[in-house]
Amino acid sequence: MITLPQEVRSQYPEVFNFWCEYPESWQMKNPFGPETFEYTPIIYKGKFTDCEHAVNRYTRTLYLLHEELEDTPHRLNKNYKKWFHKNLSNAILFGVMWDITNDRPVCFGQVGKRTGYATELLKINERFYTFKDYRVGMFKSPDDHFSTIYQWHVARQTANIVFLTRENTPLFFKKSAKLFYFFSEHNDWAITENVVYSKVLKTKCCCYYWFNRYKYDKYSAANMMSELLNTDEPFKIN
Repeated sequence: MITLPQEVRSQYPEVFNFWCEYPESWQMKNPFGPETFEYTPIIYKGKFTDCEHAVNRYTRTLYLLHEELEDTPHRLNKNYKKWFHKNLSNAILFGVMWDITNDRPVCFGQVGKRTGYATELLKINERFYTFKDYRVGMFKSPDDHFSTIYQWHVARQTANIVFLTRENTPLFFKKSAKLFYFFSEHNDWAITENVVYSKVLKTKCCCYYWFNRYKYDKYSAANMMSELLNTDEPFKIN
């Protein structure tokens, strides 16, 4: 079972109690067996939360990340180090999935803003990183996709367009049955998949974006995403 600290649930009920609305079958299962995972929202709206372990888990995550990147160099090594120190003050949410049994981080990621869009458009799973001991495959997740769903719920409290990018992994949501089913249940939000070359990211990527049907039509949402990522080809319209 994946849990959340009680003090965080009581202080920020609008974004941290969403899963209470779902039946017990929707409780996130821990694929690693008897170990208990706890999602720790460390930063919310640019400030540390009142979670008892927020500062300690942030410090330990940073230390273990540096240690792991030194032992197993990552192509985004420098980006992660710079981002951890400079970008978190702009985070709508930065959270770490924590393995309580082994007292170590499982994965982390943030909900981030984009310059010029305020909170109208937000990116989830930004700088998402899974520690090597918990990696389970391209279309699987060590936390049963809890972090992705959780960030999406937080982002949609203020944003009308929410997106994430993955490098060269089309069909991610269709391969991940739980995510596909979950997002198909939210009829007021539409999800679109595009594989494009982004001049901003300087790579070909698969972009998933959701837009609030009551605020945007599919053409204006596609145009905004194409402009944001600076793509040569326009986004396709579903």
